[in-house]
Amino acid sequence: MKQMKLIVPMLFALIGLSMISSCTKEDDVYDGKNELFLSVQGENKIVETEDKVLNVKILLSKPLEKDSEFTFKLSSSTTDKEVITIVNNPITIKKGAKEASLSIKSLKKELLSKSHVFTIELDKSNNTDIMFHAPMKINVAPSPKAIPLTKEAEALLVKYKAKGFDISKCIGFMNVKVHIIYPGGGSDSFFANKEEKDIEGKTFVTISENASESKILLKMTNNAMGIEQYLYNIYRHETVLSEFWPLQPAPQVAMRLANYTKDSDETFTCTLNNIELQSDKSSVNILGTKTDSYGDELPVIPFDFTFTAWDRLKKLVEGKNLEAVEANKQGGTLDPQAFLNYSRIDSDDWGTGIWKKTSATYNMSTGKMKFTFCMDHASAGDYIIFEVECSPVK
Repeated sequence: MKQMKLIVPMLFALIGLSMISSCTKEDDVYDGKNELFLSVQGENKIVETEDKVLNVKILLSKPLEKDSEFTFKLSSSTTDKEVITIVNNPITIKKGAKEASLSIKSLKKELLSKSHVFTIELDKSNNTDIMFHAPMKINVAPSPKAIPLTKEAEALLVKYKAKGFDISKCIGFMNVKVHIIYPGGGSDSFFANKEEKDIEGKTFVTISENASESKILLKMTNNAMGIEQYLYNIYRHETVLSEFWPLQPAPQVAMRLANYTKDSDETFTCTLNNIELQSDKSSVNILGTKTDSYGDELPVIPFDFTFTAWDRLKKLVEGKNLEAVEANKQGGTLDPQAFLNYSRIDSDDWGTGIWKKTSATYNMSTGKMKFTFCMDHASAGDYIIFEVECSPVK
């Protein structure tokens, strides 16, 4: 069934030689330049009002020959506001060691009105033998804003309550806990390994503009299902960070026209509308559809994505820019919908048995909602399973 997908991104083979020096157990020594690398486990995202501390791992190519001090700095090309800080700066790494970590947290000033990208890089060091490999990007999101209910929504809330369905606890800020089972087996090395992980975050739930007296519909206005940054990371590895996609002609044209690079400051958002609370059985319907590149309707969780680089390319396409139109048609689109939610989820389209039926429940008395669903992406090896629990912020 879906096995044919694995060859889609691999339109040509990449053949290269790796210059990896072999070493024995007796001589396991790296003799090259000592480089300093930065990495983060999980999502490199901070929300302004959260207490989350982002731990950035510092790793050297080889142990130090002397005690060394490293001072790091934060910057942003789009704001000069002091939004986050490095808690333990500078860092001292002792002779013989090669690892340490930086702790970064929000100053909780609530200064941002939109997401910004901050860059962390080495500012100075008393060890001139160390080469800094590359800066690291950190996404900083503004605090989710409470959206007041419209008069129409308030009237619906009263009508629902009069029928015995007081859903007020299902509305407002929600803590989100997500368990993710990633299948591995994808066609890019980043997607090769199976993984299980837990992430936490917040979202805001309100009554959908499409709700009616006979249909209770909710909307997650930000970080839908708590997986916005997780899906953005997948999208980046499907596009600009892919082993294959950026080397193809149409994507190269699209990236040039949209000025989209691995270092460009972009904003990615994920919302989810028309979450239907079914009053007769305390269950929730979250299935919807999307139109794929062939014009077919696919049953999926109908996430709505926005992405700034796609906005720029789409504007050119809509303006009939010939290069943009052709690149967008020939595999260079930057539309997140072309890469995420790739297959139908109402049945096992992969045929491997990983698939789980979509299910969801809500509890009026506690406001807690639970969701289980799957989705895949263009270079996936199978479905990703998501188990999500939303509970009101107290």
